[in-house]
Amino acid sequence: MKIREYISNRTWSGHIIMAVCFIAIVAGDSALEGSIFKWLLLIPMLVLPGTYSYLVFMLSCPKCHMPFGFFALYGLGSANHCPHCGVSLDEPVPSPSYSLKRPNQSPRD
Repeated sequence: MKIREYISNRTWSGHIIMAVCFIAIVAGDSALEGSIFKWLLLIPMLVLPGTYSYLVFMLSCPKCHMPFGFFALYGLGSANHCPHCGVSLDEPVPSPSYSLKRPNQSPRD
């Protein structure tokens, strides 16, 4: 899997969650008008900004682990490299096992 596909998969799922939350807020506001269950709208109202914050602040480059920020939401289609480390987005995603090993680790540790 390429880095571009890795990021696109994560942003795609985030956009779906945000769209569902927005629809739930709009539909729930009209359907629950005057109901005692109107407080249930707090759930999508909290999930929507939480998902947006995840996409902006937590979605990071798999190589340098720096967050992409607004680049992940709006600029991925026109970009060819990470804005922080410069890795090409068409390179394969690095294996996660490299970050689990300590440097200078002896075989008996």
